[in-house]
Amino acid sequence: YYSNSNQIRLSPSVLNMFAECKKCFWLKFNKKLERPYTPVASITNGLDKVIKEYMDPYRKQGILPPLLEGKIEGLLIKELPRKLFITKNDFILTGMLDECILNNGFYQPFDHKTRISEPAEIHPAHQLQMDFYTFLLEKNGYAVDGTGYLTYYIPVAGELHSGLPFSL
Repeated sequence: YYSNSNQIRLSPSVLNMFAECKKCFWLKFNKKLERPYTPVASITNGLDKVIKEYMDPYRKQGILPPLLEGKIEGLLIKELPRKLFITKNDFILTGMLDECILNNGFYQPFDHKTRISEPAEIHPAHQLQMDFYTFLLEKNGYAVDGTGYLTYYIPVAGELHSGLPFSL
């Protein structure tokens, strides 16, 4: 979309729109027409917020939360640059990290996904998102090694009154 200065803002979701529907992309930038709204279950946004709030105290301590211990290498970075961007001519590339891991001196994007089951493979939209975040980290002066984490939170049967059970 256009920013106040008429620069075009490109994010992973906008680039995925281009990959999915070039006409939708063209209409957005040339006619200022948005894609029709599609109802989406808002529970994923609520779960995303809860997961991020769960991570906050551990990130401030620079440690992994118990949910991730033994599952990934590295530590949550203490100060999360949630909004990363670079500007080039008439374009702004921008993205918002869910989390970021510091592993052996390298910064690795970390994104939360909620699903009903484990995916057979990484969806191309998610791969583009991780590549984009890695690129933005690098261009903002963070050392990267080309790796990142997509963590899938999958609900499992359990006693809901004891908390919402997940499998990672």
